[in-house]
Amino acid sequence: MKLLAYLPLTLLMLLLAGAIWGKFAPRYDTDSKNPTVEICVATGSKEAILYVLVHGLDAQKEEQQAYWQTIRTLLLRYGDVATLSYPAHTMSNADPDAIAIAISSRVQAQWEQKQYTGVVVVGNSMGALLARKAMLYSAGKTTGQTTQHPAWQGTASPWSTSVKRLILLAGMNRGWDLSGQKPGDMRWYAYGFYALATWYGNLTHHGQLLIGMQTGSPFVADLRLEWMRWTRELKSTRGEPEVVQLLGDIDDLVGPADNEDLRVTGGDNFVWLKVRGTGHADILDMAPPVKDETPTIQNYRYGKFLAAVDQPFAMLKQQSEELPPPRDTDVTQIVFIMHGIRDLGEWSSQFETSLQQQVRNGPPGEKLAIASVRYGYFGMGQFLLRRDREKYVRWFMDQYTETLARYPKATKIHFIGHSNGTYLLTSALHEYKSMQIDHLVLGGSVARKEYDWKEIFSRGQVKQVRNYVAQDDWVVALLPRFFETWPVAWLKNDVGSAGFNGFDAGDSGTGNLAVENVKYISGGHAAFLDQITPIVQFLIPAIGQSPTTPHAIDSVKDRAWNWQILEYYSRYLTWTLWAFLIFMVIWLGARMSWAAGHFSATALLFYVVIVLEVLRWS
Repeated sequence: MKLLAYLPLTLLMLLLAGAIWGKFAPRYDTDSKNPTVEICVATGSKEAILYVLVHGLDAQKEEQQAYWQTIRTLLLRYGDVATLSYPAHTMSNADPDAIAIAISSRVQAQWEQKQYTGVVVVGNSMGALLARKAMLYSAGKTTGQTTQHPAWQGTASPWSTSVKRLILLAGMNRGWDLSGQKPGDMRWYAYGFYALATWYGNLTHHGQLLIGMQTGSPFVADLRLEWMRWTRELKSTRGEPEVVQLLGDIDDLVGPADNEDLRVTGGDNFVWLKVRGTGHADILDMAPPVKDETPTIQNYRYGKFLAAVDQPFAMLKQQSEELPPPRDTDVTQIVFIMHGIRDLGEWSSQFETSLQQQVRNGPPGEKLAIASVRYGYFGMGQFLLRRDREKYVRWFMDQYTETLARYPKATKIHFIGHSNGTYLLTSALHEYKSMQIDHLVLGGSVARKEYDWKEIFSRGQVKQVRNYVAQDDWVVALLPRFFETWPVAWLKNDVGSAGFNGFDAGDSGTGNLAVENVKYISGGHAAFLDQITPIVQFLIPAIGQSPTTPHAIDSVKDRAWNWQILEYYSRYLTWTLWAFLIFMVIWLGARMSWAAGHFSATALLFYVVIVLEVLRWS
């Protein structure tokens, strides 16, 4: 029994050690940026075509090796087979971009050596993501590839121009997801395992390769946008490669929605072959039929894969399970509207009528789509937790990509955000280099006033920014502002007081950035809603019309006395408010526990639950 008494303390110490290691491990993880990627080429009966195989997770297992050998034996009938290998074990911290670059370089060397007439790429699970990213690196269509990865060397004759067909075996086109969008066939224990593994990986800095394959992660989100733009560019030139996705009907990691991007961007060049009775791990378990023996499920899968390799694309299209979804090719402009915390975005309707009228008054042939994306009620407690905020950043990036896929001809993309919506957008711009916004309007912004707009503009992600600064916005002045004060600023949190103090880049004019602080409009946290007309004119100027700036108070002496008092408190005394709130929460919990007598532990637990619920819904 004494040993059991030490168990909680032991677990706590292990968690502490893991957290410390997870904090400092990235500094010493030198192998993550230079993963070992090898290529093994087998010569087939026909040498005109090169088949490139990119495996998924745990491909070194004996069972997986046997599956891939069956695939290689089949493909050797048609050409040379290049098998790529990379560190894909569960605990791998290899950088997926570095893997994709190495894959592209290895294939490029083999392609130049024998000058194949065509290339066929086969990617399984997360290997499908890496294979597509390698093609983008080969074509020079990735965002910031030369600065982020100096090892990358472009080439005048990339192998990706010879890719005829891309075969995906349960390809994770949108990454894997545990935020409520999981496939319906995922069992509860599998969901629990992935959730626990993700928590452990983030705590101890293990398995970052797999974690980087989540839906909405920078690698996946940038890949989706880059692929969409590249294939649309290819349509108008040489034509995009044929894409065949083989997906099991009981896949517990990849759902039918994963095909959304490829269905939309590929159009007539995408085929989905549903493989019945097959889960995510089973897709590779195939075997050629044996004469005079009863056909098995392995023979059935083998036949599906053989068709994907051998049949003309016109025949495969006849077997496709789903046609491309309808797209609106008339839409030329998109306006995203994003609400904040403790807010369901009812106000977004106030902009729609004015925006649509402005477009009708503009040049003929223009059509506007309003993307009022909503993430539901988001309480103050969730806002204070960075991980919860980041989860919705990934969600927003997914929505952004889906919207662009739905409107392929849109050339102008604008954004209106309030409160937490401004955080989601500014954080997404920082994390995802492929995101692009033309005109950006922020109201009640909780982004840091030191936000690095210079970097955003240097990457060509934004054209103009207008930030509405309200003189009575006590929400921003007293809450997000706290994270900019010393010593809290040392924690490098990414929220701040731009909605109350303005962006430094807009005030200083550093580098002539197109960042405009509209100071100081009358009203509180939602004061920008009184500026609909100038906002609409800023986003979509009519013919012969210049964007209108609303009346603002710019001189210090004209600012309202209440703003000056609030600014002083915000700058010097914000921490006292937080200290008082924390003290009151602890004091009340202690009193409740003491008053409960023998049930003090139960009362304390009950109190913690109440506090968490208040934070969640306040």
